Amino acid sequence: LNKALTQLKANFEFHFVGPFKKEQQINNPNICYHGAIHDTQKLKNLLDQMDILVLPSYSEGMPNVILEAMARGCAILATNVGAVGLMVTEQNGLLLANSKPNTILLGIQTLISKPSSDIDQMKLASLQKVKSTFIWEVIVEEFLSKISKVVINIGAGSESVSDSKKVNDAASALELIAGQKPIKTKAKKAIAGFKLREGMAVGAKVTLRKSVMYEFID
Repeated sequence: LNKALTQLKANFEFHFVGPFKKEQQINNPNICYHGAIHDTQKLKNLLDQMDILVLPSYSEGMPNVILEAMARGCAILATNVGAVGLMVTEQNGLLLANSKPNTILLGIQTLISKPSSDIDQMKLASLQKVKSTFIWEVIVEEFLSKISKVVINIGAGSESVSDSKKVNDAASALELIAGQKPIKTKAKKAIAGFKLREGMAVGAKVTLRKSVMYEFID
């Protein structure tokens, strides 16, 4: 990113957030180094002043910083790694194929050369995408819609081989937890070293569906 910025010939203002060694900082009045920001409100205030979040990466999961920037109405320029492509599209930003300086430079040039009205549309799209896809209420609803059943298993332990009452105790405990009568699970094969016979009861399981399943999850 540093190499890309040193080659950027444009009227711009760039803000670095995060630890950055003094000797690596670029001597340019248009580039500001804030260091690590732990104050949430301070970070929100800074993001509110920005138009574009730039996040070149070699590896990511689903970066919180992108969601935070989208929630503050920023367009996004980020490398297409991990789940970044789920958050960033051509509607709200630009995906980089890699994190090479020339690629980053071209990405920045592409965005800052756009009319301000186009950037405003991207910023608005970021806000709308967060509200429609990434707020907790939507995530939970989407998650629950994909669950068809919940299966709970419990083992009775090695003592159940010599004491069948252990399996009954395990089944009773599971019924109290799940609110539904379980079925006993049986050994699929014999294991001589554990004195376990094929078909011997070794635990219990219960399958929850529909309203009972949702009550349990809740």
